[in-house]
Amino acid sequence: MTLSHCWGTKKFLTLTTNNLENSRQRISLEDLTRVFQDAIHVTRFMGIDYIWIDSLCIIQDSPEDWAKESLLMEDVYSNSYCNIAATHASSGEDGCFDEVTNSLLLQRAWVFQERILAPRVLHFAPFMLNKALHAKSASDRRLAARITWMYLLNHYTACKLTLESDRLIAISGLAKLLQPMMGCRYLAGPWEDSLVAQLVWSNHGESLRATTYQAPSWSWASRPGKI
Repeated sequence: MTLSHCWGTKKFLTLTTNNLENSRQRISLEDLTRVFQDAIHVTRFMGIDYIWIDSLCIIQDSPEDWAKESLLMEDVYSNSYCNIAATHASSGEDGCFDEVTNSLLLQRAWVFQERILAPRVLHFAPFMLNKALHAKSASDRRLAARITWMYLLNHYTACKLTLESDRLIAISGLAKLLQPMMGCRYLAGPWEDSLVAQLVWSNHGESLRATTYQAPSWSWASRPGKI
């Protein structure tokens, strides 16, 4: 199982270089947030032995471990039995079993690709990506993949990121998934095929500048906000 959750602002137990060895031996259920406890209860109820939680499976104070693991999100979520989405929980203290409507979780950029990559989510099934994956001919797949990518960007860029530097990384798993259908190179946001048409993007509302370099200026990833 995997878990999609909002981190919130309150500190909670995470995996660090200091507690790595102890965590390999045992993590007390009582030390975990309500979301994590709820997710573990669901995992046990479904008869699954393991659950992957980002803050407990990636060493949070190790840039090297984070850089390695962040590129494996496609493998983690697409190979999970089911992804548990703590949809309405704004932090770990709210728990999983809350109302789904107007969810804060689905506004988070990292969660955007997690819910699409997972083969099962307790409450969500993406129609457009499934349509692209099951198109018959190569040209149909390519066209469906392009339409899907535009659809994904419209929604993904409206999501919120804690770290601006995650803007490209947080959607890299979806780009990797679509690349075989695109049949061309992924160029830091747009795709090599039909590149010119992808350069006419614009920001919705106020055009903001990134505080740090994220991508070439011609890429949508170079500016924060919805495109």
